Amino acid sequence: MYLIRHAEATHNQRFREAAEQPERHDELKAAGYNVEDSPLTAAGVAQAAQLREKLREEEGFGLVVSSPMRRALQTTRAAFGDAAGGAGAEAGAGAAAGAGAESPRVVQVCALHRERDGGLLRRCDSGSLRSVLEPEFGGSDRGVAFDFGELAERWCLRHTQLLEMGEAPPITAETVGAGGQNAHRESVEALEGRIDAFAAWLRRRPERRIAVVGHGDYWKAFTERVFGRPIRLDNCGWVAWDGVGRDAELLGMVGGRHVADAREDEATKHGGKQR
Repeated sequence: MYLIRHAEATHNQRFREAAEQPERHDELKAAGYNVEDSPLTAAGVAQAAQLREKLREEEGFGLVVSSPMRRALQTTRAAFGDAAGGAGAEAGAGAAAGAGAESPRVVQVCALHRERDGGLLRRCDSGSLRSVLEPEFGGSDRGVAFDFGELAERWCLRHTQLLEMGEAPPITAETVGAGGQNAHRESVEALEGRIDAFAAWLRRRPERRIAVVGHGDYWKAFTERVFGRPIRLDNCGWVAWDGVGRDAELLGMVGGRHVADAREDEATKHGGKQR
């Protein structure tokens, strides 16, 4: 199984700018948090195209799974699109991106591995309603057909919090300075429950090779829970996992690094790495 992080999105760019401009740090962080369902930047589109070329060196995947967040869907479409193949892709060595197949690749959309949910305030880490996503990503576009069949209309925490509490004002620099951006974020316990459910779902799949496009904080928490030590992936980085048993083996890593703990990871992020 290949656990892949999405390409650079708009909020990643804002957070990088915040690290580069300390005098505007809180202002730029707030701008990043306020990007709703953050899409890819131009640099991110280029990264996703490069990912496609890198995946050509791997064997074909029998299943591709994407988070329903816009940046993950865009990355998946670019990396596995164009002439991406369907059921026969796994048999062809070197056809990781499905090159040369006639039918579109069906990509399973799954909310279990969405980013740690930002809730009401962190709009960049909250997604769009299914009814908004399907017109944009539905059908067969660029060789990819996204299957939204298992996605609920209101699939993220922000959707339910909006119904319960109504809309909240955008995050400001003052909010960031006081640490208030996390007020309605998904709890660690809820996130770990999703990780356990998704790991079990992956282990039940019959496909021999699976590619999953997800998110930085989610994969960091996933690798800590499954492998015992967190891994911070760069945009379009990935880890290869054997997917067998609780003591699953990490088979390889591209564009990532082990972090000792949350404090070290936070220091690395603020040093210019993207989340």
